[in-house]
Amino acid sequence: MVKNVIILVKQILKSGFTILVTLFVLHLIWNSTADTETVDKRDIRKPISIAETETTTFDSVTTTEDTFTTEKTTEKVTFTKYQSFKYIHLPLKICELDGGQFDPFLLIVVKSSALQIGNREAIRSTWAKFNNPNIKLVFLLGYSPLIKQYINMEYNLYKDIVQQNFIDDYFNNTLKTIMGLDWTVTHCPKSKFVFFVDDDYFVNLPKLLNYIDFHVRKQTKNLIAGHKYIGAIPKRKTGSKWYVSWQDYPEKTWPPYLSGGSMVMAMSVAKLLKEQIPYTKPLFIDDVFLGIVAKSLNIELWNERKFSVSYVPDRLGYLFSAHRYGSPKNLISEWKRVRCNHKKLFRQLYGSLDC
Repeated sequence: MVKNVIILVKQILKSGFTILVTLFVLHLIWNSTADTETVDKRDIRKPISIAETETTTFDSVTTTEDTFTTEKTTEKVTFTKYQSFKYIHLPLKICELDGGQFDPFLLIVVKSSALQIGNREAIRSTWAKFNNPNIKLVFLLGYSPLIKQYINMEYNLYKDIVQQNFIDDYFNNTLKTIMGLDWTVTHCPKSKFVFFVDDDYFVNLPKLLNYIDFHVRKQTKNLIAGHKYIGAIPKRKTGSKWYVSWQDYPEKTWPPYLSGGSMVMAMSVAKLLKEQIPYTKPLFIDDVFLGIVAKSLNIELWNERKFSVSYVPDRLGYLFSAHRYGSPKNLISEWKRVRCNHKKLFRQLYGSLDC
């Protein structure tokens, strides 16, 4: 049943239908199955004011129940009280091989909208279909009741989905990032590097691996690299999608930050970020939020323009990643085109391809 539905989705997408049509077909298949799971509808769209928080102790940002306790302390430090969310899907064997602990060189963490079924299928059949056990991949999802049953089936088939019970929404991207860091550090702590990428990015994995190898040879400490922004100004108009009040962020400019759509970091950095996050005031703009956390740790952000925030078809063979490839069908066709034009670069990681 699961494989039949996956095949159906692929056929619909190959025919050029939109994701909405796909979801409608799935809806007919499951006939609006009743939703009985516990959903946490909280988000951090309105960040907690530092003045309103109390000093707290914490166990984990993603525990299955609230474990925070408030108590008095002599330290003059204010800790932000973070919400905890329950895991719906928690793959535990991504970093295991033949029943034992396995330490992959690169862990790829794809932030995906729950509704983007087609994007995930296209990724699995293109740049994520690599022949290298030292690279592992997971998708990060929030909760979407519309396709709960499909996500369950997708997880059972691929075992590559990490999901918690916060609502899957743009304004909860920071929660998705926190979940990704928590899962990564907890379940794959000996991975050497982590690559965070959104599901609407084309990824040139051979080029990215060459870049990482370069920094390994240079013995770069605490590498975190991506498309860097400097001097960006917060949106202060209330009608803006990215509106942030002066109360929530009283500075004129954001600190330097990397585009959240595509960045690579050493595991040492992932661990530092995870440890510092509970001490940082929440912000719904996930890439800026990580920039704030990195600044508090005095971590240098490496600027690399080959993590492209735009889509330039003629440059895909030279970039590490590129934003907005369009439809899943377009990703598949572009992937074949780039592989055929750069056979030597892609052969070792993906094998040969009939062009």
